[in-house]
Amino acid sequence: MNIWYPIVIVAFLAMVSVSSHAYASTCAVKQTTLTTPQQFYRVSDVVFVGTISEINNYTNQQYKIQFDAEKIWKGAQTTKITLTAGSLQACGYSLVKDEKYLVFANGSPPSLDLVLTKPFTEAQDFISVYNDTQFQSEESAKESMIKRLENAKDAISAMMGSHNTSGIPFNMVGVDVLNATLDVGIDSSKAALTKAGYEEKIKGLVGDLPMDVEFMQIWPTTGNTSHEQITNSTPNNHPVLHADVKYVLRSPLQQFKSGIKAEDVKCSDGFTLVIKSEDGSPACVKSRSAAVLILHGWARQSHNGEIVYFMKSNSTGKLTVEYNLALSHEQSVLNARIYNGGSMSQIQPSIIEAQVNPSIISGNSNTTVVYTIISHETKGVYWLSLDACGFVPIVVDLDNSEITKTDLQPSLSGLRCPVSLLQYKIVGFEGIDPQYVGIEK
Repeated sequence: MNIWYPIVIVAFLAMVSVSSHAYASTCAVKQTTLTTPQQFYRVSDVVFVGTISEINNYTNQQYKIQFDAEKIWKGAQTTKITLTAGSLQACGYSLVKDEKYLVFANGSPPSLDLVLTKPFTEAQDFISVYNDTQFQSEESAKESMIKRLENAKDAISAMMGSHNTSGIPFNMVGVDVLNATLDVGIDSSKAALTKAGYEEKIKGLVGDLPMDVEFMQIWPTTGNTSHEQITNSTPNNHPVLHADVKYVLRSPLQQFKSGIKAEDVKCSDGFTLVIKSEDGSPACVKSRSAAVLILHGWARQSHNGEIVYFMKSNSTGKLTVEYNLALSHEQSVLNARIYNGGSMSQIQPSIIEAQVNPSIISGNSNTTVVYTIISHETKGVYWLSLDACGFVPIVVDLDNSEITKTDLQPSLSGLRCPVSLLQYKIVGFEGIDPQYVGIEK
């Protein structure tokens, strides 16, 4: 049952790509564990090769893209296919009229998946797989199986809770679409059979389907019980039968629907909490993906996290920042300065330095500037000034496990912070690895 989070990430990216403005390359989003043509195919609703015939920017940087499809493998019923997208920029390519692509899309109406879609010239290995008759036969059989598994999942879901008359203490059910199995969780504290015994009993209810049965206890998301207390405790019933109990968190959506505030949802190890901009619901994603989603406006950060920009020593990185100065008759001069977080004293250029171009912001207009950051032998946490009292953390030769809460709380007590007429947002990066680092409350 190790594919739940990759699917959540892909679904989240597909959902948000049609609702917000994307500013820069989506390369950093492309940290997906999906690698094979088969996996790309199975997590997509629509798959085809087509040429862009028309692009319309219809509202707030939302695009309608019309394709003339020449080969359809999945989902579409006509050769004229219109998809929505939140950007025309993807990882290493752009969406351009009269160019041909291998397209993956999801949803209804379908939205183009910028992470999976490929230029036609770079997709020949995938296309050869999809054209293979044996692949199509196997996928057709697998899709039929997925439908049966979904029906079984719905049947088990209806049995869960207070109306459960099956005698099976279910606490989780889902469908693994990549491996075509029914994933079933059994409450270990209430279980009386072995895995094999429950598998036989479940098959008696839903049919002889491929399934993965696991004993689980849900990690509580309220109260004062710690993860260590849960993990080290022994289930009330059958401790020998169920020595291989897995302790899992409820999904972010399950936690949210149970009444837990979005900002208080807990994520499994290796995942970071973000809040979807569209509806305020929580999602758990990898820290690098979280940073890019937040920078693009697709998600907002929770109250206990910070976007941190990681670099190596003796390297050069760039941050692209878009500024807007509210007053038309004014100008603002940018000073590329880097500070020590503890004392907020300016760092000498021999340690780490920054340059900005252009350095003049004219009033009543959008101006895009590039900060070039050059690190030397400079291991540590530093702060780049983007405004009078607006800073972003630059971390050199450390990873996110080495960052503490104190590191991400610069002392501003000695600084004069006048009211700023500048608004800014980071819209791109190069040679720098943005990650969303969680901070304890």
